[in-house]
This record gives sequence, structure tokens and C-alpha cells, in this order.
Amino acid sequence: MALILLLLIGLTVALVNTTPVQNFIAQKSAAWLSKKLKTKVTIQHIRVDFLNHLALQGLYIEDKAHDTLLYAGEAKVRITDWFIFKDKPVLSYLSLRNTYIHQYRTRLSDEWNSDFIANAFSSPDKAAPKNDTGGKPFNLGLDRVELENVRVHLDDSWGGEDLNLDIGQLSLKAKNIDIRNKLIEIGEISIKNLLVDEKEYKGGKPPRDHSKDTIDTTPFNPDKWVVRISKLGLDACQYNLTMDDKVPVANLFDENHLVITQIKTSIKDISIIGDNIRGETQSLYAH
Repeated sequence: MALILLLLIGLTVALVNTTPVQNFIAQKSAAWLSKKLKTKVTIQHIRVDFLNHLALQGLYIEDKAHDTLLYAGEAKVRITDWFIFKDKPVLSYLSLRNTYIHQYRTRLSDEWNSDFIANAFSSPDKAAPKNDTGGKPFNLGLDRVELENVRVHLDDSWGGEDLNLDIGQLSLKAKNIDIRNKLIEIGEISIKNLLVDEKEYKGGKPPRDHSKDTIDTTPFNPDKWVVRISKLGLDACQYNLTMDDKVPVANLFDENHLVITQIKTSIKDISIIGDNIRGETQSLYAH
């Protein structure tokens, strides 16, 4: 029996690693997602190495208005071998290249164009058994992340805030990611050619009564995560800020219209513990 099982596993691995089977998996996956999301989903190619490696090319997802919600030119994931037998599976490698994500809300609605995805995969809550004491939360580790030419655009015409992140290159080397114990330890983050473009304007959301506003004393880290980063480096980055539609006056500082270019910095020993943020800036340059 054991020999038959091994032969079946070997045959499955061999078949999955053939191009026709992988293209079949890609088409079936896209068809399943299209049916689940009730929108257009296409996948050019999937490569699967048994249980621990997945490479995906040309993933395209439309929103309900037939606009691009997501396009991933290439995504790769490597996970711990035979992770199903481990208490804490580890993503040893995660990469995204030539990727575009576009989320938006119009002036007439408080719903994001991506909300339908969460709705499609949500299920009604079921009452837990009376003797259910709750299991351990899912835990997942992470070793390395690489991003190249990744653009994330969040256009919020309802709230009157747009935030665009264009990442040329990002490399992250982790030490320890422990979701269960709310611990994130990063060895190094290196970012090159990052553009952050932020705009604020009058949105479609009705104005609210500020007369009853109170000072928000809620801590920004209420779940008490601990984050440590040994080294953070930025190179050839840029930050743009537009707070109103007035034309800025030439040769005068205008805090509502900022363009900061050629940002280069090195910061070490960054820590976020509770609501305290610490770090040591070794160098900083901007124009």
C-alpha cells in the first residue's frame, strides 16, 4: 500500500510539472474565480512545484465597472516543504513584479470597487458549540519579500483623499514573523525609486457635525504589536503632497503643496513597542 501511495504521489508531481497540466490548472482557476466573483478573471500561466512553490503570470481581475482592479504580471511564492505537517508554515519567498492595484470610491458611494471580493468569500457566522474553547489563531512566518514595479493606487472621491504608491524596487529580509504572538522582526528593508503621491480635496461624503467631536485618545497600537527593524534604507524616492486646489506661489514655501525629491536615508534599530517609536537616523538627504 505504501508503495502504491508513493507511486501515485510521484505521478501527480510529474503531471503537475508539465505545461499542459499547468495551463489546464490556470484556466480552471480563472474560471472558478470568475464564477465566484461574477466578474472577468484571466490567468496566463501557472507553474506549480508540488506543495511548496507557486509561480503565477498574468493574473487580471476586473471590478464591477469593468475597470482594472488587479493585474499581476508575475507572482511567486515558496513555502516551507510539507508545511501541512508544521505548526507554523513559513513563506520563504514572496515576490511581485509588474503589478497594478487600483481601488477607488466614487463621489456618490461609500463602497470601494473591491468590496465585492470580500462579500463573495464571506459566509454567515455560525454559533460555536457551547464546549468550544477556541483554537489557536493561525500563524504564518515570512523570510523574504521582493517587489519590482508595483503600483498601488487608492482613489477615494467619497472621502476626498487619494494615495498613490509606485514602488520601483523593495527588498525585505525578515528575522521572525509571529502573528500569534504579535511580533514582527525585520532584518533589513531596502526601497528604491518609491513615489508617494498624496492628495486631499472636497469629497462627496456629506459633512458631519464637528460640534460634538472629542479628542481621540485611542492608542495607534491598541493590540500591542511589537515591531523591530534592524535597518531601513531609502534611495531615489519622492513624496508629493497636495492639500488644496490653489496654485502655489513660486519661490515660497507652501506646506499645502510639497514636492520632495531624491530622498535618501538610512535608519537603524527601529522599534515600535506600544505607542513608542524609536530609531537612529544615520543619514538623510532630500531635495
